Amino acid sequence: MCTVVYYPTKTKIFIASLRDENINRAEALPPFTYKQNEIKFIAPKDGLAAGSWIGINENGTTIVLLNGGFINHIPKENYSESRGTIVISMLTSNNPIEFWHNKDMDNLAPHTLIFYSNDQLYQLVWDGNEKKKFKLDKNSSYIWSSATLYDRQAAKYRENLFNQWLQTEPIFTKYSLFQFFRETTDHLNGFLIKRDNEISTLSYSFIELQKTKKAIVDYIDLRNNVESKVKISIRQLIHDFN
Repeated sequence: MCTVVYYPTKTKIFIASLRDENINRAEALPPFTYKQNEIKFIAPKDGLAAGSWIGINENGTTIVLLNGGFINHIPKENYSESRGTIVISMLTSNNPIEFWHNKDMDNLAPHTLIFYSNDQLYQLVWDGNEKKKFKLDKNSSYIWSSATLYDRQAAKYRENLFNQWLQTEPIFTKYSLFQFFRETTDHLNGFLIKRDNEISTLSYSFIELQKTKKAIVDYIDLRNNVESKVKISIRQLIHDFN
């Protein structure tokens, strides 16, 4: 929920997330297949609020959460709803974009959603005052950083590191991306962070959406050094891989 990567190829789409969180937060549940509103989806779940920060459903809709909007915000004393719940709600909606448009966000902290569905890629932002939707080029690669942990200078620094790595033309896999993350040893603004023994990168999620109408969700629990994998069949994959 603090670093998100989108990377398309001719045969696959890769979407990855690093979750930076307070080390004292309840442990998350690894990705599992759920069914809600007659829609199957895969997602890890937060151990405290039961929401999620990344998931994919059987329609191929993929959603990833970043805390914060465009810049860091001053939080309210209480929010009645966790940001992660909107990820689950949208994954189990027949019209997730319409759900997002109609959702009252006043009780939700600012956040950004990276949304891929029906061969379209969007960035959906709630900045605490208004919603904004940006249509992105689905054939380009992206990296995003959470505004709550990384200011604009840090986000640009991380983006430059990522683009420099892409210029080496790596074979893009869950392992090569994770190795890139590990090689950046800046514990404040790198990718696997550890700040003041309070905020650390707790997990790595990697979704591989295949042309063969199948998706694989790989997950590494970095706190316990445990890996897991879950697969889901996609009903209809619209993406043009040409």
